[in-house]
Order: sequence, then structure tokens, then C-alpha cells
Amino acid sequence: MIEAAKMARLKVIDFIIEPNAAAMAYGLYLQSNIKQILVYDFGGGTLDISIIRYDTENITVLSVVGDPHLGGNDFDAKLVNHFMDQYDRENESRKFPRTEHSVVQHLYRECRRVKEALSTSDREIKLQLLHVDNNKPLINRLTRDIFNQLCGDQIDGTIIWVEHALEIVNMTADDIDQVLLAGGSSRIPRVRKILEDKFGREKVLNSSKFIPEHAIALGAAIRAHELEKITNTTPVRADLNDTNSTPTIKEKVEVIPNSSESTANQPSTLNQPNTLNQPNTLNQPNTSIQPNTLNQPGTSNQNKTIEPEQGLASGSSKQEQPSKADVIYKTFKNFVVSEGKLIEVIAEAVNDIIDSDSDDEKK
Repeated sequence: MIEAAKMARLKVIDFIIEPNAAAMAYGLYLQSNIKQILVYDFGGGTLDISIIRYDTENITVLSVVGDPHLGGNDFDAKLVNHFMDQYDRENESRKFPRTEHSVVQHLYRECRRVKEALSTSDREIKLQLLHVDNNKPLINRLTRDIFNQLCGDQIDGTIIWVEHALEIVNMTADDIDQVLLAGGSSRIPRVRKILEDKFGREKVLNSSKFIPEHAIALGAAIRAHELEKITNTTPVRADLNDTNSTPTIKEKVEVIPNSSESTANQPSTLNQPNTLNQPNTLNQPNTSIQPNTLNQPGTSNQNKTIEPEQGLASGSSKQEQPSKADVIYKTFKNFVVSEGKLIEVIAEAVNDIIDSDSDDEKK
């Protein structure tokens, strides 16, 4: 991970594991009586369940388990197979063109769009695929009931990871004060239902003021902001109320200071505020904790598409330019406060960084 960051010309100031980042993000809304939290992080490719102890001074990870082979991409693949098979049944003279990459990719995009739409609407959603048979559009429909018939068993099965995480620390559902949702797949209504059935509706945090997909990134941005000690922005504690209540993390990890070489031989202490510590059992600096598994095979899916992720590498910015942590923090803070257009704001911020870096390289 460090090498990847170097190749992208990013300055690594620290590492934070995902459940801790989610807890820091949701800390904006948590009440002071919340102590023990279950983080249900269900993304596009993996499921991670974490139990953490949270207070105004520390975030301690108690257990992390999960399925590295289950996520929203698998539900997309289920829908794609469903509609391709349905096309085959309704068109005996011609099968679905599974070898035509552009057609299949369009079907994937449509299935994802419809799946996400059903997370906020229980009405029937139209799916349209062009140029399948003599340029005639293939129009089909998907309802929440059909989605649950296709994917419900896999979603319901995620509760075994929740139970396993509780078993590791000898807890029951009654011991959990709050359930936090992270990752886009946690928006699926059936996910909320199984968690409410397990813990009670009042414990599953309502994310109407919070976007689960942004939980990890927002927590990391808050962490970077605090470590960078930015002075040219409104302090994060304007939202968190008290600069002395900054959540710190109790595993032992070395922090790479902003303006010095790596301090691998100088681990931070638990009494220092804003330090990220890593467990002694790892004995390696700057290494994130990996989720444990039950050694059970995941539900792999050969029909799942792989969509490349594009990263932008940038050089060092001018001295007067804000740090990347500053830009990220302000972007998310402004979004949380004003619920503005996140994509446009991020695009503008990234473009500003790229433009300034390009000017430096030209000089």
C-alpha cells in the first residue's frame, strides 16, 4: 500500500482501518451514551463486520470478520443472468448475445442502476437495453420483490458474520448500543430489515443525514485533517464540539509526521492525542489490520464484471496551495453541512490540484 501511494506521488501521513474511519465519521452524529458499536460495511466487492468500543477518547477494535467474496457486484451479476436467461426463454430463435461485450456491459450498467433505484423506491423500475435484436429495444422491469427473490438468500446469509463477530467477544445483540452502516450495498432495504430484526429498529442508525458510501472516506479525511493540523480552514471541532474529544485509536502504529522522515523507530504513545496505534502482534509499522474469516468459501461469481478504477497521480503542489487533506476535508465537511453536489465539488477540487501541480512541473 505504501508503494502504491508512492507511485501515485501521494504523501502518506498515516493509516486508519476502515471500521475506525467509519466510527470517526459517524461520531458527528453519535450520542455520548453510545459505547459499543457494530459496523456493517457492505460494499461492491466485500462484506466486513466490525465491533468497536467507542468513547470520546478512544476507538478500540474488538473483532473484525467478513466475506471477501460477497458484495453489490454479485447482485449485479445475479440480475444480469436473470435478464439474459429471460431473454433466451422469450426468444427461441435467437439467444442473448453473451459474446458482445458492449451489449453485456450495458446490461450490467442498467442492472446496477435499477438495483440502486430500488433501494429508495418500491415501485416497478424499467430496464431498457438497446440493439439486442434487430435494433429493437429490450424493455424489461424489475421490482423489489423480484430482487429479493434473486438476492435475498445471500443478503440474509450475511447475518452469520454478524453473529460470528459477536461470538468472538462473547457478546449478544443486547450488548450493542448502535449499528452503523457503511458501503453502498448497505442501502439495500433488506439489509436494514435483517439488522433491525436482530438488534431492534432503534439501534440501526438512520442514515438520512449521512451517506453510507462516504463513511470511510469522510472518517479518513477527518483523521488526515487532524494529523495535518490545518490552520486555514474552519476547525473540525466546530462540528465535533470539543477539540479535546478527538477520537484516538488504541492499536499501536507509527505515524509519519508531515515534515520529517519516517519515525518507524519512534512509536507514538497512548497518552498522546491524535495518534494511531497498531497492535503489538503485528510488529510492523504502518500496517492495517486485515479482516478475519471463518475459512468458509465465499460465493464467487464468474459472471461478475471487472470495472477498472482510474486514479489520478499528481505532483507536489505550490506552497500556497492547501494540502490534499485540507481539500478532502473541506469537500466532505461542506457536503455534510449543506448536502451540496458532491461530485461537482470533488471534481473542481481535484482539477485545482492537478492544475497547480502541472504548473509546478512546467516551471
